[in-house]
Amino acid sequence: MSTPHWHADLTPPVAPLTELPPHADILVVGAGLTGTWLALALAEVGRPPLVLERAHLAAGASGRNGGLLLPGTAELYPALVARHGPAAARTLWAWAVAGAADVVATIRRYGIDCDWRPEGALHAAVSEAEATHLHDAAALLAADGFSGEWLSASDVAAWLDVPRPVDIHGALHLPDGGAFHSGRLVAGLAAAAASRGATFVEGIDVRGIDRRAGDSDAVNLQASDRRTVVEHHPDQPPIVVHTDRGPITAEVVVVATNAWLPELLPGFRDAVVPVRGQVLSSRPLPKRIIRGAWSLNNGYEYLQQLSDGRLVFGGMRWSAPDREVGPHFVAPDVNDAIHSGLDRWLAGHFPSLPITVERRWAGPMCWTADRLPLVGPVAAPSSGLRGDTDVDPATARLWITGAYSGHGVPVAPAAARLVAAGLTGRAMGPAAPLVVPTRPLADPVAVATP
Repeated sequence: MSTPHWHADLTPPVAPLTELPPHADILVVGAGLTGTWLALALAEVGRPPLVLERAHLAAGASGRNGGLLLPGTAELYPALVARHGPAAARTLWAWAVAGAADVVATIRRYGIDCDWRPEGALHAAVSEAEATHLHDAAALLAADGFSGEWLSASDVAAWLDVPRPVDIHGALHLPDGGAFHSGRLVAGLAAAAASRGATFVEGIDVRGIDRRAGDSDAVNLQASDRRTVVEHHPDQPPIVVHTDRGPITAEVVVVATNAWLPELLPGFRDAVVPVRGQVLSSRPLPKRIIRGAWSLNNGYEYLQQLSDGRLVFGGMRWSAPDREVGPHFVAPDVNDAIHSGLDRWLAGHFPSLPITVERRWAGPMCWTADRLPLVGPVAAPSSGLRGDTDVDPATARLWITGAYSGHGVPVAPAAARLVAAGLTGRAMGPAAPLVVPTRPLADPVAVATP
């Protein structure tokens, strides 16, 4: 019951690596949506990385989510403007919308079989106050040239072949959104990256990262073994990545472990907080009666129906006293009380449907205080300290990307493209200064409970 539907029928998309290489040009830690997308982005420009994953592809949030593509950032546009100002908000929203478009384009370019349904996304209002907020969001998006329209309650009925739940007061419609099979998307990305030279190793535990090899850790490398591509400092010693299979050296390391980021870089422990989501899937219904990607109740609930008729529904963590927030919620444990709430919600909103739950699961997301991700280079591999100065991307050896505040599907591709650009000497774009890991970040729990 605790195995996500996304994992149930997932077959390995790439051949396993039989022998661990002693050295890598670029090494990526984590093979979720971020790691696989970054592997593809780098492989496409001739820098295929080595990707290490402790469990298996999409083991974390990428294979435990609701399978929704909601274009934009973690915060809706009015909140983004209020927190960061109009200019930054326009930059960030455009960046995330481009990430959503990248999802669609990449699925089509590589023929990824992930049950992609471009039926649009709905942020549905379950109160009059939320309806007012979403109506204002539609107007503000239109004023700034972004897609998005307000739908009345009667308009929302077009997305349903059953009676509209009475508490839905309308919705913000994002036409470029949709829904998909999460596990198959990640597997398809990995296969595409592998076809261009990226290498994946599953079942390997990364235990630490050092700036350079010490006497006891040094790996004996012949000159021919090292693909030194950091032209600006070719004599810099490589970073050492310690694993349960021994050390590996790399010219550049990218940590893409999201909620597990502080395990390798403890200096980020005060900058991110895990937030666990609870999700279920049903047995196939006789036909599809719900279209699109649905986010309801300010994102606390989310819903889709797969092509085979299964419903995927998650949320309700607001009903728990601790809201499933904090380091101890990294474990993907199912919360029975929250799942009882999920059952009641489905029965109350769709009483005519013969819904039988087939699977229940949970998984950790990763939040920041300002709801923006951490994307870019950091200074100190051995301690993980962020420091208080900018890090020059041209000389950086350690990068991170993650902490998408529950909105990784459109933002992870955008972040991966940003990192890939930085690692290959290209312009990273106007969003880069807004998401750098070195920016001041307070404890996200102290600022606001997600």
